[in-house]
Amino acid sequence: FIIYPSIFHPLYFVSSKVFAKFISGLELEGKHILDMGCGSGIVSMFAASKGAFCTAVDINPMAVRSVIENAEINGFKEKVNAIESDLYDSVPPASGKVDFFDIIFFNPPYYKGNPKDNFERAFKGGENLEVVRRFAEQSSLYLKPGGIVYIILSSDVDIDEFKKIFSRYSFDIVTNINK
Repeated sequence: FIIYPSIFHPLYFVSSKVFAKFISGLELEGKHILDMGCGSGIVSMFAASKGAFCTAVDINPMAVRSVIENAEINGFKEKVNAIESDLYDSVPPASGKVDFFDIIFFNPPYYKGNPKDNFERAFKGGENLEVVRRFAEQSSLYLKPGGIVYIILSSDVDIDEFKKIFSRYSFDIVTNINK
């Protein structure tokens, strides 16, 4: 698995392991998956191994490069596509109702603050969590009817604030707190 500098490293952060374990329990055969903020592509690789077709998106060009190379060396070149994009900005089509994805996975930058570099973008989502707010606002445009968004958060963030953000955009929220 190739992980370039400035990319969220799945071995050093528990959220990647938790997400991978969660994905391994899902039925994904033939599903269309969006791996938002894909980093190295660990979520896409696990989903592709379960039969999903994945679109991996990251604002960091090194992450996109990593995903492309990881898909190639793991035999998922035909199942994983990588796009450099600031959230949905470059996800085709960029306007109108898409109804394309069955599931969207996102390990968002859940800490407040403005990132200074690409590595910090994985953790800091703006002074008022603007990245998470934009994601919540736009996600319903990209989900098939009945589609699901799975996000993973740290226990040291204000979960109620995230619930409010997603509720504002008419998401039904189910929490599964894993400590």
